[in-house]
This record gives sequence, structure tokens and C-alpha cells, in this order.
Amino acid sequence: MMASPTRKIKRMEITEEQVIDHNVDEVRRAISANKDSILSGIEMLTALDNGGLLETTSALVNHRKEITKNVAQEINKPQYAGALHNLGQMLFLLGDLNIDKMEEFTDKINKGLESMGNTKQDEHTSYVGLLRALKDPDVNRSLTMLLNFLKGMGKD
Repeated sequence: MMASPTRKIKRMEITEEQVIDHNVDEVRRAISANKDSILSGIEMLTALDNGGLLETTSALVNHRKEITKNVAQEINKPQYAGALHNLGQMLFLLGDLNIDKMEEFTDKINKGLESMGNTKQDEHTSYVGLLRALKDPDVNRSLTMLLNFLKGMGKD
């Protein structure tokens, strides 16, 4: 004897409450697995809110199309064409610069500016004082560097 064919399939019904329980369990597992990231995100949001940047960021996101349109219109004005061209050239120039040497050079400039700030405004240097200053090893070293810089800059 053969079994009679199945004519009606009764599907298992899942209640809305079971779906909600399943989803809540899934979210709890995800929270547990990503606890550190979530806490870091909360700290970041708190810092943004305390600094007043959360509202600003939210406004930027909500009005991004208008902002993008306004920025694009502003950048396309003729008075900015040269600046945009120069910006591109500047990026290529930065790629050619030796950053380590520039850092050393700017450090020396900062030290010179600091020393210059300690100078009295009414202080003058005589010719004899200038000749004496050349004997100062720091002044002599700076002049030698400056002269070598000018010499290198003038080479073809």
C-alpha cells in the first residue's frame, strides 16, 4: 500500500513576539562582541557633543547637498581659478621636497625667531659689533648655512 500524496502543507508560524525575541538576542550578541568599539564610539560622541560639534556635524550631514552645491558654485568662480591651479602645483611641489631637511630647517628658523623676539626694539648693531658677531660660532654657522643656501639656490 502506498502513502497518499501530501496535498496541504502547514507552515510553521512564527509569532511577532518570537521574531522580536530573536532580533533582541542577535543585537545583544553583537553588542557583547563589539563592546569596546561601542564604548569608544560613545566616548567620541560625548566629546563631539561637549565640544558643540555634534550639532554642527549633524547639520552638515542633513544639508550636505545644499552645502556641496554652494561650495561647488563658489569654487567655480573665476577669482579662484588661479588658486586651484596653484594648489595642484603645490601638492606636486610638496612631493619633491625633502621633508626631513625642511623639518630641520624650520626648527632652526623657529629658534632664530625666538632669539629675535628676545631682542630689544631700540637695540642697534654697529659695524664693529657686526664684525665681532662674525666671531660668534652660532652667528658664523648661521651665515655659512645662509650663504650655502643662496649658493645652492642660484645653481642651474
